[in-house]
Amino acid sequence: MVIFFSKNPNYPRIRLCDLEGFSEDKEAARRFEQRFLPITLGGVLIAGGGLAISIWIGNHAQQIGDETAAGFAALCGVLLFGVGFICSGVGIRQMFRSPPINPVSGESMEIYTLADTTVADKLELIYLSRGSRTYFRRVFTE
Repeated sequence: MVIFFSKNPNYPRIRLCDLEGFSEDKEAARRFEQRFLPITLGGVLIAGGGLAISIWIGNHAQQIGDETAAGFAALCGVLLFGVGFICSGVGIRQMFRSPPINPVSGESMEIYTLADTTVADKLELIYLSRGSRTYFRRVFTE
């Protein structure tokens, strides 16, 4: 996943060895991602649909010789792509910044940065629920 942030957040750091006694909760990860799916997927569909429609209208307008309509279609396609791209970015940014809710306990999970990650353009977050002794991981790239 690509995220849009200017700097790494100041989440506390945690190491994998600190997670001993915790179990990975794939259901919590799935629910967390599904929470942001409508805005993220909607943005992708708007961007892709806008480009496809503008290409189709532009080609049709050129075939009949209407250059004004072809230019207008291209402008609309670029605008729809931009709107879709921004919607997807907002969804991903909200996902990056929002604490998930643990499906078992109903409590907000704590967010940590994985200290074991050493790759410069990769940020791995650990979402931890102390009450249910579960966690899940998400990798974000800049």
